Amino acid sequence: MTAQVKNLATPTLKEAENGVLHVGKLQGDAHGHVPPNPNFAFGDTITFVVETSTGNTNEQLHVLTPAELGRTVVISIPKDVFEENLKPGATAELFYTWARHDQTSETSPHLKLKLEK
Repeated sequence: MTAQVKNLATPTLKEAENGVLHVGKLQGDAHGHVPPNPNFAFGDTITFVVETSTGNTNEQLHVLTPAELGRTVVISIPKDVFEENLKPGATAELFYTWARHDQTSETSPHLKLKLEK
């Protein structure tokens, strides 16, 4: 028996433009997007992770609802995750893991963004 490849899509960040997040322009939370996947099912968990080069991390666990199946899942990310200790040249990596009830988790490709004031 061979392993089935799920091919998770890379997450996106709504407020990022051309690979750059202008943190000073954020009016509130940023919004991470997990693209729909035909293998997602009700009750599966998505763990959305943000790690910055300045040492900030944010990890949010989200349980999929029936209404979210086939749609983009939106995760709110507090502005301070990007803003705290912001320095020139700072970056952030965003990714998510997907876990079914009875299987191991899979990790998406990472989205790397430059952080600017």
